[in-house]
Amino acid sequence: DQYFMNCSYAVPDFDGMADVTKAAKLAIPYADKTPTYKVSIRYPYSPILNSLGKSDAVNYDFVMKDCIEVFGKNQIQWKLIRDDEVSDTDVTVSFGPYGIMEENTGVYYRTASEFFAAVSGRLSREITVTEKSGELAQNIFVRTYTDGSFIVINRSDENGSERDLILHKDGAKTIFHLYDYGVYRGEKQEKLIFGEEILPENVMVDLNGNKRFTRCEFLDGHSFEFETEDDFETVMHICTYPEKRDVYLDGKKIEYHLPETDLTDCFNPLYMKSESIFLEKTPNSKKQSHIITISEKDRPYLPMILLEGNMKLVAERGAGDGKSRYKLVKCSDCVSPGAQTPFFNNASLHFDVVVPAGDGAVVTIEDYHGLVEFKINGTTVCKKGMAPYCFEISKEYAGKEVHCELVYYSSYKAVFGDLEAAEAAGSFSRLEWVKVSPVSSKDETIGYHGLQIFVKK
Repeated sequence: DQYFMNCSYAVPDFDGMADVTKAAKLAIPYADKTPTYKVSIRYPYSPILNSLGKSDAVNYDFVMKDCIEVFGKNQIQWKLIRDDEVSDTDVTVSFGPYGIMEENTGVYYRTASEFFAAVSGRLSREITVTEKSGELAQNIFVRTYTDGSFIVINRSDENGSERDLILHKDGAKTIFHLYDYGVYRGEKQEKLIFGEEILPENVMVDLNGNKRFTRCEFLDGHSFEFETEDDFETVMHICTYPEKRDVYLDGKKIEYHLPETDLTDCFNPLYMKSESIFLEKTPNSKKQSHIITISEKDRPYLPMILLEGNMKLVAERGAGDGKSRYKLVKCSDCVSPGAQTPFFNNASLHFDVVVPAGDGAVVTIEDYHGLVEFKINGTTVCKKGMAPYCFEISKEYAGKEVHCELVYYSSYKAVFGDLEAAEAAGSFSRLEWVKVSPVSSKDETIGYHGLQIFVKK
């Protein structure tokens, strides 16, 4: 669901969408396949209607999801059927006033686990996925299809969940690797088998200019007041939709006529930018703060003014009146590869690799939740917008030293979005929103990111 949230990497023209589209095309045939199933779970439409207004009613939504979770955890294939649909399985889960019921026998059970324990002897699996220890693999979703294909999805929503698993099918055992956030397909698999690790050389981080955009806060009025702790050079990016508007800085009208080229393809036509503007350091006095004034209030999805520069906006709640006080402060461009340093727009991790003779190598990094571009000797090899983040150094480079670059891209999620709705849902705060991502995002930082390189076997 991350790609369809208001504050996501998809707003409004996420650079990695082409890569996501490729992955979606791989998934399309599976949506058309017919899944196999051993258990039918009847959707509790009628029980829910009959329970409306009753304070002691069963929470049917919870018990239905609990049944789905238990059968999925035990890798038993299930199908959700309509309230009036005829079941074609020996085991059918139904729901009544006392909770979970086996429809064919009329026996009630207090929990989904009790239900499964009672019927498990009558159920079988077409495939079974286990850990190397032999225990049933957890945090995965298994789905089989009538054409003999299958998928195994890693359900763990955290880094470090990738591992080798064992597939049991037709009496044979196959070891396969399931990446973080990864999917293993049971047909036409392209396998990357890792050999010994290769250590990178000359690792270096480059913030690539670290151009920052700060959104001015106009939702509560027509003026934005702020202090500066240093002298700054800034450029104003001003919304011109549906027409140009008057903007004043400390009472002086700002002239702006330059075409916008620094945002995204969707937003560039809606903005123009000013020439460089000098912001003088303000004394430690509220009376001498800078004030930007516009003729109308801001819009959540279309910020009136963005400030560009090597700076970030710090917001503090005021004492007594509850209003925020804002200050522009400088951002440091000093980074080291071992640190996780926030960046804006994009940043690069550079390293050199001596590729051994053979089939090449594979570069891996931890999950990033965004777009990563991989380059070899300055030429783009591929872009990935989601895990697994594995990048191949082909065998044409075997026996050679190559210069590699991983370019990490940040999002604009803190600049565009429905602030009021996000803040009400507790997923975002006003004080964070006035800063462009990724000032406060642990994911959008540049560093090693678990960089590892392996010989390809």
